[in-house]
Amino acid sequence: LVDGGIHNAEYVGIECVTGLAKQLQPEDIKGILIMIHIVNVNGFQARTVSVSAEDGKNLNRVFPGNENGTYTDKLAYFMEKEIFSKVDYYIDVHNGDWFEDLTPFIYCVGNAPAETVAEAERMAQAADMPIVAPEETCYTFSMEKKVITAEQYRDWQLIAASLRKKINGERS
Repeated sequence: LVDGGIHNAEYVGIECVTGLAKQLQPEDIKGILIMIHIVNVNGFQARTVSVSAEDGKNLNRVFPGNENGTYTDKLAYFMEKEIFSKVDYYIDVHNGDWFEDLTPFIYCVGNAPAETVAEAERMAQAADMPIVAPEETCYTFSMEKKVITAEQYRDWQLIAASLRKKINGERS
């Protein structure tokens, strides 16, 4: 799974997933690849920053969600039950909202079994970005999946090139 738009105003992350999808060829992919360029579509359409327009919640902070909750709770629940539960690897592409000026970096799962953490660190090392110590506080990093989050501020092509190398099984 490669997704963007968890934070709906992180346009470079959205553009990265869209551009990466256009560049990949079927022969480049090993296994099944799911790409979601905008997870929070309603927030994107409403042009809200970091939160869903319907309830003012930050999608990245409500996982695993609630099937009986608000719009954002239900979206998180759907992602957890229908998407996250079916993937082995997850690349979550962010870039900072319009008010954040970030230096590109990548971080990976830190609170999972040792073999999962090691594989996530290997994924992170395959990208051409500085690696921050393994993260243990974000929900996606407690899923026991091989997860990395890439943060990039302005150049979607830079991060897409790094992710393409990972998807193609190349080493940077």
